[in-house]
Amino acid sequence: MASSWAPAPRILEHPYGHARYEYLAGLAVSVMILVIGVELFKESFAKTLDPTPVSFGWLTVVVLVASILVKLWMSHLNRTIGRRIDSDTLLATAADARNDVITTSVVLIAAVLTQVTGFARLDGLMGIAVSLFILYSGAMLVKDTIDPLLGSAPDPELVRHIEDKALSYPGVLGVHDLMIHDYGPGNRLVASTWRWTPMPTSCTATTSSTASSVTC
Repeated sequence: MASSWAPAPRILEHPYGHARYEYLAGLAVSVMILVIGVELFKESFAKTLDPTPVSFGWLTVVVLVASILVKLWMSHLNRTIGRRIDSDTLLATAADARNDVITTSVVLIAAVLTQVTGFARLDGLMGIAVSLFILYSGAMLVKDTIDPLLGSAPDPELVRHIEDKALSYPGVLGVHDLMIHDYGPGNRLVASTWRWTPMPTSCTATTSSTASSVTC
């Protein structure tokens, strides 16, 4: 849904576009990951206090292995596309699929070890460990999606690139008061003040939110 809303054209009420829907969707997925971590912790803690027999069979093993393989593919696909198009939503979805892989793998390992050792509390203990990892992963994802919404500091490499580009134009002596506003993936507004030398009357300077040029 966010991927269809984010490219929507600018309107009077939203003059800077709608690309921040990507960040909001990523935040929603991150919060859902936290909720899953909390629920898994509660369930695993209850199993630790009151262990229940773990059902085991070859059909269960086949289903769990198939689920792991599918989730691995989904995680890889979402991560690859998310990095390619700079989508926080897809990266959060990839993390969610990865957590599913870890959770399902632990369920499979716990079922096998419990069958071998007879230690019924093992399932609950391993579930607690996985839930703590999921909670940590979700918290980091929340931080990553909230930062651009609050206005995080720009990448020093980007700042240096913009300054070098500005200084490459004839007559520009310096750049200061540089501000970079992030309105979503691929949608940044840059504002700065340039210090100029007196320019010949035949030179014209053109600046906009996306490009700057000097013609002599």
